[in-house]
Parts: sequence; C-alpha cells; structure tokens
Amino acid sequence: MRIIAMFSENLGKGMKVSKPFIREQLLSLEQFGVEYDILTITEKGYKGYYKALKKLKKMIREKEYSLIHSFYGLVGFLSNMQRKVPVVTTYLGSDIYMKKNYKFASLSARLSGHNIYVEEKLSKHLKNPGDFSIIPFGIDLKNFFPKSREECRKYYNFSGDKNYIMFSSSFARPEKNYKLAKEAVDIIGNTEIIELGKSYTIEELNMLMSACDMVLMTSLTEGSPQIVKEALAANCPVVSTDVGDVASVIQGVEGCHLTTFEPEDIARKIKLVLDSKKRINGLDSVQKFEINRIAERIFNVYQNVISK
Repeated sequence: MRIIAMFSENLGKGMKVSKPFIREQLLSLEQFGVEYDILTITEKGYKGYYKALKKLKKMIREKEYSLIHSFYGLVGFLSNMQRKVPVVTTYLGSDIYMKKNYKFASLSARLSGHNIYVEEKLSKHLKNPGDFSIIPFGIDLKNFFPKSREECRKYYNFSGDKNYIMFSSSFARPEKNYKLAKEAVDIIGNTEIIELGKSYTIEELNMLMSACDMVLMTSLTEGSPQIVKEALAANCPVVSTDVGDVASVIQGVEGCHLTTFEPEDIARKIKLVLDSKKRINGLDSVQKFEINRIAERIFNVYQNVISK
C-alpha cells in the first residue's frame, strides 16, 4: 500500500522539523507495509495551496497511490479537489474551532472517504462529520518515560530553591494563552516558566519534563494535545484548562488538575502540585496511546477505505 501524506509545513521559531508527531505516526505505519510520499504545503495563502494542488495532481499522474491521508481540514478540502484517489482526513482542532477554517473542514468532511478526529468533541462540532473515527495521535513510549529528576535538573542547571513550570508551547501563539499562564504564575512567585518555542531533541524534551515541577496548559482551544500525553508518560504532573480531550486523558491520574480560565484558580492548582512535591503515576494511563496501537487503528481505516 502506497499513500500520499499531505500537510502544511509550518516551521516555527527554532524548529528544524515540522509536525514531528505526524512524521512519527507515519513511520509507525511502515510495520503494516504502508509506504508513503510526503507532500508539504510550504507557502501560505491561496497561492501556496494552489501550487500544492498542482504538485498533488502531478504525483497522482506519475505513480499509483491507494489513498491520500491529509492532516488538517483545509488540507483535506484541497486533497479532495482531485477525485481519482480516495482521501482520509485527520482534524487537529483549530481547523474546526477557528471560524475562518470551519467551512473548509465541513466541506472536507463531506468529501473525504473517511474522517479521523483526534478527539470526540471535534466530530460533534461539525454538523456533518461524515464517516469517521476518533483516533488521537500516538506517542512513542521508548522516547517518553520517567527519568531521574535530580539528574535532569542538574542537566538543565535548575536552582534547588526555585520552581520550574514547562509551558505547553511557544509564548507567541495566541491560542496557547501565555498571558493567562503568566498571570497565574506571578501570583505564586519564585517560579520560572520554560517556553517550548525553541527546538529540543526528543531526549531533551523528555529530560525537561522530568526536571520541571509540572506542565502547564492554558490554551483557549485544543484537540488532543501531545504534550499532555508525553508529560503523563514521563510521570510529570499536568495542570490544564478544560480543553480538547485533556479531561479524559488525565482522568484518574492523581496529581493532575483541570482549571477554569481564572488566574486565581490556576494558581491554586499549581500550588497543590508544588506543595505535594510528588511525581504522578501517569505512565500506566497512556499505554492506550502507544504509537503502534494507534498505527494499527489507522491502518484498519486505510483498509476499509480502499475496499469500498
């Protein structure tokens, strides 16, 4: 089985690889005999998408493909502008929750042979979700696991009398709502927020989760955030606003907390974690997200679409 994997190339500040979670998931599909060519949209705006559509049609003319797997609603809509090869589209969150993207996601859902939503609320938000499955992205548990907190804090030269909180993303992304995180942390004091806007290797990211006191997410919207699952795998506490599938992912994990969008509530939940001084038992709870288990579910979708 050979597929085209299509997504937008969005290299943020300091990033060397775009969409690593997509690339990791594609790599995990190789065990099922899936071969893939990646087509990325490198230019913004209509011009960039038009060029990508021309490249897509050229690829289809030159080689035989079983299907196209598009990531993001707008990309799914674009992929369906050809009708020779069936399309599977994965929706990530902002493609549905952002008003300017919603209409493209809705059209994509109607046209695609199958739709994958990374969490259930996304499918409910669309009036016509099409033929769909709920499949989040998987995580590679060989890369994310608990490490010695003392050794990791020493590696990052963390002070012993200071609190360190990992923010879920870049400070510059408005939907991640860093302003709210800072307001909450300022209430507590003596706490440094670590930004993930720079590029870390997977090993360094895992070590950072083991070094920090917690991961903090104050996002306005999310789908199925990888950072939460990765933190749980590293036994790092999570404090998050109730967005995406976070509530279900951290359910039953003692030491993780959901918050409102009030800085005082977030500060109170952060303090609960800091006062407990305990690591969580999160690794067991994320076994269902193990990347090869997720790959099998995606492969089954591919087989069903091809057999239609």
